[in-house]
Amino acid sequence: MDRPSYYLLAKEDARIKYGCDHSTYQSTLANDFGGLPGLTELLKVHGWFITFIYCFSASFTSHYRLLPSSPFYSKKMIEVEKDEIYDTIRRRGVLGNLFMGVIPMAFYGLVNVSSLLSHV
Repeated sequence: MDRPSYYLLAKEDARIKYGCDHSTYQSTLANDFGGLPGLTELLKVHGWFITFIYCFSASFTSHYRLLPSSPFYSKKMIEVEKDEIYDTIRRRGVLGNLFMGVIPMAFYGLVNVSSLLSHV
């Protein structure tokens, strides 16, 4: 059986050979229990502001409790996103959001479009 994709890679002679990428782990887990929101679904249900917060913030548990279709849905998480999670984005500033949000999204957007076009 293949290792799950959220495990970190380690050299064979490394002292510690375990660990996981927390963001990937949370997304995988949310997908497994049916709580992983899609961008179009977020836009339809909550509008652009919550979708913006989702795209520009790290992987927070509240993200996976936003949609009524999620088994762990909570209306309180909408306020958590607007207050606490948005504050983390705001404190990062324009330059931080450029380097940690816009540039990676543009790069991976190009990679995905290139992949899509190569299979058409």
